[in-house]
Amino acid sequence: MTKRLKDLKLSIAPHALERWRLYIGPDKEDKIRDEVKRHLLATLQVGLPADLSVNREPGDWGFLLRLRPQLFAVVKPEVLGGWAVVTFHIGEIMKKREGREHGRL
Repeated sequence: MTKRLKDLKLSIAPHALERWRLYIGPDKEDKIRDEVKRHLLATLQVGLPADLSVNREPGDWGFLLRLRPQLFAVVKPEVLGGWAVVTFHIGEIMKKREGREHGRL
């Protein structure tokens, strides 16, 4: 693991772990964290597009991060630094949302 990847702080909410295990299977939390970190770091290096934001209610927001063809993480920056995974989503609905926000559909 690269130093930059190791230095990136990432927490995973209990709800997100439940979703991962429901959708993907019983992976260890460190494996899940490493996969999200790799994709998040790659996205941050090229710039996180503002149009990937997911807003539900005032003060409740995050960014869609594609991990696999049909698997998305909702991540948000933490107040004291680092990032948090709020939940995982899977399926065509999220692919359509991502495509619409980028003008691809």
